[in-house]
Amino acid sequence: MLGEITGSLQLLKRQKLMNLISRDKIKTELGKQLYDRLKNEVWNDEEFLVGIFVRLKGDEKKRELIKYLDEGVTDSDDITDKSLEIAYGK
Repeated sequence: MLGEITGSLQLLKRQKLMNLISRDKIKTELGKQLYDRLKNEVWNDEEFLVGIFVRLKGDEKKRELIKYLDEGVTDSDDITDKSLEIAYGK
C-alpha cells in the first residue's frame, strides 16, 4: 500500500514538472533550441531541465550555455555547474 502511494506521488511530481517545462511553454526560439539540445543531446530528465531553466532567465544566459554546449560538453554535471556559474556569476 505504501509503495503504491509513493509511486503515485512520484508520478504526480513528474507530471507537474513536465507542465512547468514543456516545450510549448518556452517563449523564445533560443529557449526552445536550448531545451531541444539539452533534452536530446544531454539528458532527457525533467528535474535536470527544470533546474537549468529556473536558473537561466533571459536569452543572454541561455545563449551562454548554448556556447558551452557547442564546445562539445555533454556531461549533465558539468552543464549544471556551468548553469550555476552563468546564473550567479561564479
